[in-house]
Amino acid sequence: MNPGAPARARWRLAVALAATVGLALLSRRHALPGVLAEYTGDAGYATAAFFLLALGRPAWRTLHLAAAAWLFAAAIECAQLLSWPWLQELSIQVFAAV
Repeated sequence: MNPGAPARARWRLAVALAATVGLALLSRRHALPGVLAEYTGDAGYATAAFFLLALGRPAWRTLHLAAAAWLFAAAIECAQLLSWPWLQELSIQVFAAV
């Protein structure tokens, strides 16, 4: 926490999160051209993770929020590379219980 900096306004973060989700959903309906279409979803959920983290920890520095959002997005991408049968079965059981 940075003691000299004011905490971010949560209503602004909520608006930014809603706009990010809206734009990401809109990009699914109206695909962007070329390489933009391929990475729009990844950028969208990484940006949404940033705003969601900022809602939970508004006093964190921007660099720390960005690093945490990047780590989250990287972990998701790495998890998508894993195709171990026991891990897939575990995720099916976990999500079926929810």
